Amino acid sequence: MRILLVMVLAAVLWLGKALSLKCYSCSTHSNSSHCMIPTVCSELDKYCKTTVGTSETGSSSTAHVAKTCAAECTETNHHGVSTSCCQRDFCNRNGAARTWLGNVELAIVVPLASAILWVGP
Repeated sequence: MRILLVMVLAAVLWLGKALSLKCYSCSTHSNSSHCMIPTVCSELDKYCKTTVGTSETGSSSTAHVAKTCAAECTETNHHGVSTSCCQRDFCNRNGAARTWLGNVELAIVVPLASAILWVGP
């Protein structure tokens, strides 16, 4: 019985890590395509967050990109700084993709899974 309990606990812990959100992250970079460090987020993090800003020095401007995991995220676009949020693994590759596709997939998978469970194998 103890062995079974230990195995179930190990499986739950492993599953929790496997289900953690994964995002690209970097502190500040001038190019989004170079800001691609794969990161496994904490269990509290529910969003991949991308912040893009522009700084002007004289006649030239430089873009700055920061990507991270975040527990909360609000999309904004103020004074040349925009923040975008998404909730799928590595969704912040080129900024943040919208989550509607994830919701559509969920709307398809849930009824399908329910039908399979209802009918049986």
